[in-house]
Amino acid sequence: MLKRSHYEGRKGLFATTGLLIAMAALFPALTSSCAALGENPGGERLRRIEASPHYVDGAFANLEPTPMNTGEDSSFKNYWNFLFNDWERIRPEVPLSMVKTDLESLPDGDLLLWLGHSSLYVQLEGVRMLVDPVFMDYASPVFFLNTAFKGDYPYSVEDFIARGVDVVLITHDHYDHLEMDTVHRLGRAGVTFICPLGVGQHLESWGVSPENILEGDWGDSLNLYGLNFNFVTARHFSGRFINGNQTLWTGYMIECKNGAPLYISGDSGYGTHFEELGERFPAPRLALLECGQYNPNWALIHMTPEETARAGADVMAKAVLPLHAGRFALSSHTWDDPYLRLEKACQAYDYQLLTPRMGEIVWLDGRPQSFTRWYADDAAREARYLKEEP
Repeated sequence: MLKRSHYEGRKGLFATTGLLIAMAALFPALTSSCAALGENPGGERLRRIEASPHYVDGAFANLEPTPMNTGEDSSFKNYWNFLFNDWERIRPEVPLSMVKTDLESLPDGDLLLWLGHSSLYVQLEGVRMLVDPVFMDYASPVFFLNTAFKGDYPYSVEDFIARGVDVVLITHDHYDHLEMDTVHRLGRAGVTFICPLGVGQHLESWGVSPENILEGDWGDSLNLYGLNFNFVTARHFSGRFINGNQTLWTGYMIECKNGAPLYISGDSGYGTHFEELGERFPAPRLALLECGQYNPNWALIHMTPEETARAGADVMAKAVLPLHAGRFALSSHTWDDPYLRLEKACQAYDYQLLTPRMGEIVWLDGRPQSFTRWYADDAAREARYLKEEP
C-alpha cells in the first residue's frame, strides 16, 4: 500500500506538473486572445458616442431596420450549422493566385493593391494608406478559428511600414477587418488611424497613441494630407465578443483635389444609402464594394453579388472592385461564387468590373487596364487537383 500510495502521489505530481507546463505554454496565447478582444469605450469617448444620433438605447443602430437573423432557425443554430456542416468548396483546395509586387520599386502614382479579403494598400495623391489591414493567417481571437485559405501569404505589415504608411482606415471592429498585432506594429510606427466612433478604444488598448487616432460619425468629414475623408453610412453591426454595437461601422468616400473620389463601402447590406451617396457625391472613379460572406440567414448585413452590382450603379461608380472574399470563409457559399455571380450581374450596368489577383497593381489614374479571370482558372486548377487526388 505504501508503494502504491507513493506511486500515485508521483503520478499526481507528474499530472500537476504537466498541467502547469501546459498552462504556462498556453498562457501567452490565452493572454493575447483576451487582449485581442479590445475594450469597450469609456470616459470622454463614451460621452461622445452617447451624443451621436445613431446611438439609440445603449447601442449603435442602422438607419434602416436591420434584424440580424433573417432565417427560420435561431442565430445559435445558424452559427452551429456553419461551423460543423460539411460545406462544399467554401475553401479552395489549392492556393489561390496572387502576385508578390515589389513594394520597394512600386511607382508613386495613384494605385492600389488588393491584399485579400477587405485589406488594401492605396496610394492617392501622394498619401499612402492601408485599409482594414489583416496580415495574420487567422481572423479571430484564437489561431485555430477562421484560418486563411491555403498558400503562403506574400506580405507582412513590416513590408508596408518599410514602404511608408501615412494613414490606416478602419471600417469596423470585426476580426477580419481589425487585427491587434498589425495595429500594434503600425501604432509603434506612428501611423495615423482613422476609424468610426468607439473603435479608438481598441486601438488605444493596443498601444496606439491617442494623438494618432481620429474617430468620426456618419456625416463627419476629416481633411488630412490634402484628402477629404467622409464617413458614410453602412448597414452592418459591430462587436468582438458579447457586447455588440458599442462601436460604429462605416464606409468612406475619399475626395481628392484631382479627379473623382474613391469609395470604400466597408461591410454593408444593401440599402437606400447607396443611392443617397450617388446623389450626394460625384461619381467615384472606383467603388470598392463588399461582395462575399452573404447568406439567407443574415441577408440584411451582407450583399449578394447581384446587390453589389446594383450598389455600384447606385453610387454611379466608373468601376467596381469586389472585396470581402478570397482569403477567409465566413459563410457557406463556394469560394468562387462571389466572382462568378458578380461577373454575370455586372453585365447589366455600364461600369467596368475589376478583378485583380491579390497583390496585382490597380491603377487609379484612368488608364485602360484589364485582369484575367483568375478565379475561373484557379477553380479549373482545383478541379484537376481533386480529380488527381488519390
